[in-house]
Amino acid sequence: MLSIRSIPAVYRHLLRFVAVMFAADAVWKMLITYNSTQVFGCGQDISAFFFPLQQHTAAWAYKVAHCFKPTLQLLNDIVLAYPNGNSTCIAWSCTPLKQIFILASILISSSPLCKKQAWHKLWYIPLCSLLLYGVNILRIALIAIVIEQHPEWFEVLHNVILKYAFYLVVFALWGLWEWAVTHHK
Repeated sequence: MLSIRSIPAVYRHLLRFVAVMFAADAVWKMLITYNSTQVFGCGQDISAFFFPLQQHTAAWAYKVAHCFKPTLQLLNDIVLAYPNGNSTCIAWSCTPLKQIFILASILISSSPLCKKQAWHKLWYIPLCSLLLYGVNILRIALIAIVIEQHPEWFEVLHNVILKYAFYLVVFALWGLWEWAVTHHK
């Protein structure tokens, strides 16, 4: 009979990553709901929390993309638009909070919680959060750059290529953590 302990450690860690990722995603979806104009956390309107994050994300994505596309405009604090009419709106879900929540959940659940590792999580999780925020800005800026001439590419970039590339970064940050914990005990 196969037991969890008989599975090689590398696969156990990977299985835990996948399980916690899906569990954290499910928890997020249970706690955070939305309609076309509002975001709710546990049934309470938390839109006022997300709007400044949307604005900040849009402003930084604009700054990055504007370096490559000087005709890009930032409208209403959350719309990246071109004079040719092509545009994209930075929605509340364009902030990287969900991915940060998922990675933090994975890191908190990973590796034994000895004092040394717990201490390192106190700096590694915020550092990863900043890295994910930066990657998210680059992701949005890239989409904004491409849509000027190819608005039809938005869906595949946003919902497939860059979405999974973003989760690959989450996986890489977790992998770096696991490597550091496993190889430097």
